[in-house]
Amino acid sequence: MKDNSLYKLGGIASILVGISYVVVGITSVLTPPSVAGVPDVQSPFTYWEENKLLILTGWWALLIGAVFALAMIPAISATVQHLNAGWVRWTSTLATIAFAVVILDNY
Repeated sequence: MKDNSLYKLGGIASILVGISYVVVGITSVLTPPSVAGVPDVQSPFTYWEENKLLILTGWWALLIGAVFALAMIPAISATVQHLNAGWVRWTSTLATIAFAVVILDNY
């Protein structure tokens, strides 16, 4: 009997990544654009104070999505490993590095 635990983990993680990216999309649409060209030195700080909850929600959603995406990579790699093992190993390494950078960037 085949062990499907890796595929179950990948499936659950992919659903959670999708939910987190929906949250990212909603927060990016709801966050008002920054006012560019304003000579006021305090404007970035006031923008941060006025939109802190939306900005932090977007950052945390990206961070959580990247953590679950790290759990997705082995499941996707195992699914397509038979096509070309070298390319799958290389792209899974790149994906791991990229999502690790997203985690560090949004923490």
